Amino acid sequence: MSSYRKVTFAISSPDEFLVLYSIVSGRFIHGGQILNGLAGPVTMAAPPLISATWFPASQRTTATSLGILSGNIGFSLSFVIGNVSKLLCV
Repeated sequence: MSSYRKVTFAISSPDEFLVLYSIVSGRFIHGGQILNGLAGPVTMAAPPLISATWFPASQRTTATSLGILSGNIGFSLSFVIGNVSKLLCV
């Protein structure tokens, strides 16, 4: 059976389409969670390392908190900038 026939057979009914969609989307969700889990320790370890290297002991807490906060603010701004650019491009 050719791949074209397999695809048309897989989406021939709504129930079969939902099963196919759930299998494919589940794999993407797990892949995204794995990538996020791999990136988490790197992004969370950078601010304490930088503050320990560059700042004296009395300023490390403030430097670490500002470093972590700037990453969260940047993540939040990505949603705002994306929506604003979408509105401006229309």
